[in-house]
Amino acid sequence: MASIVVVFGAAVRADGSPSGTLARRVGAAYLFGRQRTDVQYLVSGAIGASSYPEWQVMRHLLLEAGVPAERIMVECDGTDTLRQVRNCAAILRRLSVTDGVWISTSRYHQARCWLLFRLMGFKTGIVPALPDRPELPIGKLLYFWAREIAALPYDALLAAIKSK
Repeated sequence: MASIVVVFGAAVRADGSPSGTLARRVGAAYLFGRQRTDVQYLVSGAIGASSYPEWQVMRHLLLEAGVPAERIMVECDGTDTLRQVRNCAAILRRLSVTDGVWISTSRYHQARCWLLFRLMGFKTGIVPALPDRPELPIGKLLYFWAREIAALPYDALLAAIKSK
């Protein structure tokens, strides 16, 4: 069975171009996948503040990098991390995948994504993230870390309750 890299969405700019965060997540997934012959990608993310779907921008970036279209799957309804994980988990279950799942996201977001996939019964690994510093101001980065610290137990509790 192929390794599957789940790439979590992030902001898309008003002109449809990827934010730096989104580009780094896709870039890390691509670099990781280049080292393997059997990798498939599952890009995940709905329409955020812009009118462009995150999944579509990520798919385009992977195609531009030379990834064949048949190696890219799409989850297009996830509007937040927990929904993205649930939707991706449903896709992976339909494919009978329970291991060989890799998470590509920002360093501050890795623990929550990893834990949620584990709570849903998947054996997961983490794709080494491309660094957010110095691209993100320290204040913004600290905000993202604080948000994750608050969101992790909340989402974990919701995932545990709804999985029973």
